[in-house]
Amino acid sequence: MNFKDMIEKDLMCKGFSLLELLFVLCIAGILATVATPVFSTWIPDYRLRAIAKELYADMHLAKMRSIKENDKYKIVFNTEANNSYSFIRADGVIEKTVFFNPAASDSIVAFGYGKAIKDATKTGGSPPADGVSYAGNAVTFNPRGTGTSGYVYLANSKGSSFAVGTLSSGVIHIKKWDKNSKSWR
Repeated sequence: MNFKDMIEKDLMCKGFSLLELLFVLCIAGILATVATPVFSTWIPDYRLRAIAKELYADMHLAKMRSIKENDKYKIVFNTEANNSYSFIRADGVIEKTVFFNPAASDSIVAFGYGKAIKDATKTGGSPPADGVSYAGNAVTFNPRGTGTSGYVYLANSKGSSFAVGTLSSGVIHIKKWDKNSKSWR
């Protein structure tokens, strides 16, 4: 057997047989079937965390813009009908509105404290009924970077919850309710 014949033999032996390919596809299908219910239980918590982080980022943005432009900025929370909040400039112009539950989403996030049994402050009183402890359901930042103090509580259909809030000094916190230790972390 010469070198050319050896190369041709190697080229002909490479690849998968149809049986091997079908076997791999069957295994992948079984794994996908088993994994889908597991992943679907993660979606509500993932969506809740994403909205809490977006609110946290928007609070920082409002604080930085109020300092940069030497004017007040506020975020108004609509707890009534559509579970949303609006980012508003000092002149009253709404820069952006965030809706918690877009039409294509089946995971529900709303104002509320889920399974939390106390608020996120150090004193740990009762959480507000509407999920927002800010006066007038709005947090306002002034040109010095300080603002109103309070918390916004967000919960999903599983009872998980986050608290996003500010101190009067302008410090912004995000906390998650830990059901095991029954405290905000």
